[in-house]
Amino acid sequence: MNRKLISALLAVIPLSPSVLGQDQAAAAASATSTTSGASPLKVAVYWGQGANQEPLLDICSKDTLKTIDIINIGFVNVFPEQGVQGFPGSDFGNACGAEKVLAPDGVTPTQLSNNCVQIAEGIKKCQELGKQVMLSLGGAIPDNYGITTDQKAYEFAEFLWQAFGPVKPDVPSSRPFGDAVVDGFDFDIEHGLSIGYKAMADRFKQLYDLEAGRKYYISAAPQCKIPDERLAEMISSAYLDYIYIQLYNTPECSARTYIDATANRPTTFEEYAKAPYVNKDVKIFAGLLGAPQTPGDTYYLNPDEVQRLVKDYYTISPTMFGGIMIWEASSAIANVVSDGTNFIMKAKEILNGLTPGQAPGSTTNDSTTPLANMPLPACPDANNMVYNASDGSSYQVQCNTNYPDDNLVSRSRQDTLERCIEACSAFTTSGGQPVCRGCSFRPTVEGENCFLKGTPTPGTGVPTPDFESVSAVLLAPGQFVQPYVIPAGGP
Repeated sequence: MNRKLISALLAVIPLSPSVLGQDQAAAAASATSTTSGASPLKVAVYWGQGANQEPLLDICSKDTLKTIDIINIGFVNVFPEQGVQGFPGSDFGNACGAEKVLAPDGVTPTQLSNNCVQIAEGIKKCQELGKQVMLSLGGAIPDNYGITTDQKAYEFAEFLWQAFGPVKPDVPSSRPFGDAVVDGFDFDIEHGLSIGYKAMADRFKQLYDLEAGRKYYISAAPQCKIPDERLAEMISSAYLDYIYIQLYNTPECSARTYIDATANRPTTFEEYAKAPYVNKDVKIFAGLLGAPQTPGDTYYLNPDEVQRLVKDYYTISPTMFGGIMIWEASSAIANVVSDGTNFIMKAKEILNGLTPGQAPGSTTNDSTTPLANMPLPACPDANNMVYNASDGSSYQVQCNTNYPDDNLVSRSRQDTLERCIEACSAFTTSGGQPVCRGCSFRPTVEGENCFLKGTPTPGTGVPTPDFESVSAVLLAPGQFVQPYVIPAGGP
């Protein structure tokens, strides 16, 4: 698409004057709302392709579904170069009627759904409830979409931004969702080549940065095989907020293979967690099926298996792990796993159990020792505080101290002492006993800075200069804190 064609495409449907004030209200609601639930770990779902799917408004409004944090509407699945007169197209299942946007000639229907009133109402309601609503590009059907140049990718991004992003009074545009504004765009690219997707993401980020007062997002949903055939360049060199690893299409790296393996498990999440990214705060999700897609579907994990998987992922990197992505909403809602609890609700329950502060901790200190959950103060104020981890275990903080030779169990990069402690508490037990009994955290070190220890005996720590290291030692049930004096200095 060239710029002249973009202008023609965007001018096909005049913008109603009533749209303008409503967009400002929607932006304010999105800017001030918070994601549902207290847990920083999120549940993301795909919606738009389910059989007999419920309206988006109901997906967000029902009490049993308020555990959803991110909704990806699928899909814009026809790209301009394959569309009618250079126009993209969409498929939202039963959620939008038969009306289509007309091509620039004013006569020919394109494949882009138009006047999707129910979706628009749903987007606004979801955002009012603090949920992010993204528009997903690609999908499994058809298999011929693609982009041939970065320039065409740039123009495609501009069209989508004007058609689904903030309403611009001076830009008449085709807006299938009316004045509803999506929170960003998701790339679920399953066919074709890799050309153009980094360029699209880069252009989206440039457009986002021009909008004050509202955060917009970019996400990608690669297959589990590394590198992803189509999204590898985009993932490694474009700004992304979320990465949804699809752990259900490729046998050798699927979640099922991980759960069933006794050795040589797939290392997909570990590889994604340790890779460098443009956005250092990017979150990586375990993409799972919300229900068996066919009888005997082996890719589906039951809740107990999901819990094992995400606990391992969280242990590997509490900082990078973002939560669970579910394909797809309708089947997951219909999949009641226990006592009226559907798969989506169960997924959120599992995530809440991993997150600091979500599970009550037991008090294992005397009444004179200050207790802390997340966040801890900085040293020296944190010295002798007890941190109650999400599994109920408790750790005494010891400032200016390192345990350098105490049976190193694992090491990783964590952004806070609390996350380092949680990595220790979540570490696999052996014979009912914890493998990790403490940790040393070095906040100023680049790279791996959290060291999980098997036997950090109290009183054997080594002083470090200028609070270069802070340690936390596991307390036995009922154990009282022994006052710890901060070492005066280090070598």
